[in-house]
Amino acid sequence: MQQVNQGGPGGISLGRAVCYVLGVLGVLPIVSLPGALVYCGWLGFVMFVVLVVVEVYTAVLLARSWLILELFWPREAHLHHRHPYPGLAEKAGGVVLRKIVSGLLNIAIFGAAIPFMLLASETMQQLVVSTTGWDLSFCYWLLVLTVALTPLLWFGTPKDLGVVTWVGGVSVVVVTGLTLASLFLDPPSSYKPPPEVPTWTSAAYCFGVIAFQFDIHPVILTVQMDMKQRHQLPLALIISFTVSGLLFLVVTGASFALYGSAVKANILNSFDHGPLLYVNMAIVCVQMLLCLVLGINALFQNLENCLNIPDASVFSLSGHCTEFGWRRVLVRTGVMALLLFMCESIPHFGVAIELVGGLLVTPFIFIFPPAFHISIKHKACGRIDVRDLVLAANIIVMGIVGCIAATSQSLIQVAQLSNFAPPCYINATAVSIAAREYQVNHYR
Repeated sequence: MQQVNQGGPGGISLGRAVCYVLGVLGVLPIVSLPGALVYCGWLGFVMFVVLVVVEVYTAVLLARSWLILELFWPREAHLHHRHPYPGLAEKAGGVVLRKIVSGLLNIAIFGAAIPFMLLASETMQQLVVSTTGWDLSFCYWLLVLTVALTPLLWFGTPKDLGVVTWVGGVSVVVVTGLTLASLFLDPPSSYKPPPEVPTWTSAAYCFGVIAFQFDIHPVILTVQMDMKQRHQLPLALIISFTVSGLLFLVVTGASFALYGSAVKANILNSFDHGPLLYVNMAIVCVQMLLCLVLGINALFQNLENCLNIPDASVFSLSGHCTEFGWRRVLVRTGVMALLLFMCESIPHFGVAIELVGGLLVTPFIFIFPPAFHISIKHKACGRIDVRDLVLAANIIVMGIVGCIAATSQSLIQVAQLSNFAPPCYINATAVSIAAREYQVNHYR
């Protein structure tokens, strides 16, 4: 049982793992979830509770699946410790499935970084305009933030990012408090009630947004690899999801009661300008970038493993010796350059989050975890619990239906927006104007 219970001697603690998960979940749900849930009416809250419970459950299934792999096949677990999700896929379905999952995983993590960069850049533009009057398009802020962020991404794994982990987790609590203060101190003059009966469009949009907001599945096994006590990851997941879920529900409930359908897709756009909003926007921008640092790390490790990149030692942010090398710098810088190009090409935060949530992350939440757990547990124990099988089947069907609905709706939005504004590298000014109109009018 030593292999199951113990990670590395310098691994991260339970508290730091909780903070890491909170940091990866980030403040994005605080600023974008209220608009999505309110747009869907009371059904949005039902969908929120159901989907979050399912996401916690499937994340725990991933953690348990890895513990089973370590217990029954320790050599295979050791071989796949740098790329654990594809390692589970290989044990569940063979080498071909591992390659498929590895490719999809890299695409999903990369795609999930796009909304974070877009929101951080849009928030930075609004903050600078409000405080200085200097209106620099968020298309240019994308470039500035990418250049500033890239050196931080040259470090290795979650255990090398101690300061980033704690700051990211604390920022979630601070932004929640500031947003609640703005909600109560700056209520609208009139109340617009949310829709009583949600439409198919609103339900599909809500599914995609919620799925994306709480999807940590592509990166959570990376955290488990760095934990001192790997069997404690399910507990860390339950604690972090409970804390974040309660925080987000409080903000969304207050938005529902005070603003109704007047709340914007980005809740910060619903408030009047002032010092409280400016501080909140600054923290949101910083936390979005830290969340990207924490989340995209698994992509870098997967790519470096595939490319057999050699390592050399340097001093890390947490004060420990970490792995480094010029090839790592080259690969991670290249990924960030590609991310910048994609953000400049599809500069629409709302559409990006819906498309990523519906198409890319759904398999890693609703399909792969229960399927892998059933297969690996059967190979280890020689039997399948009927209750687990029925539950897994229901979760997979839910994921498939939600994926089709959210993806089809987001593709319609992409088609509509293709004539609405060009990419940033064609006309940055037009994109900024279109983004403001989109924030005001989207789903309202």
